[in-house]
Amino acid sequence: MDEGFQARKRQRVIKEDSVSEEESAKYRRSRAPSNAKVRRTSTADASKKARIQVNSKAPRENLSEEQKRTNHILSEQKRRNLIRQGFDDLCSLVPGLRGGGFSKSAMLTQAADWLEDIMHGNEILRNQLADMKGINGLVMPR
Repeated sequence: MDEGFQARKRQRVIKEDSVSEEESAKYRRSRAPSNAKVRRTSTADASKKARIQVNSKAPRENLSEEQKRTNHILSEQKRRNLIRQGFDDLCSLVPGLRGGGFSKSAMLTQAADWLEDIMHGNEILRNQLADMKGINGLVMPR
């Protein structure tokens, strides 16, 4: 859940409790980090929870073992397909891998070597450009 949604939700809950605007501003300013466990308890909170539970959706039923197994298998297939697609993309980007037939570790090693060569070439080009700017007094926009 993103932080902005939590802040809006928290403001809405404060207004439902009919807390004054001054108190709600004070609460928002002194908010603890999202990972801290800070709770305000009162009888108003208990009645608010009861109201929220009345309006909320019915609880979901637990999945059967077969449904859990099927979900797990589908999730694992999706994960493997994403990895496979990533390696296919890598093969299409790295010139040395275009033929295919490499193990995954060999693909990663060759891709890393290729990236190091590209980065080294970029550094050489940057140095050459800096030298040319110094010699000619060029000012190049970014």
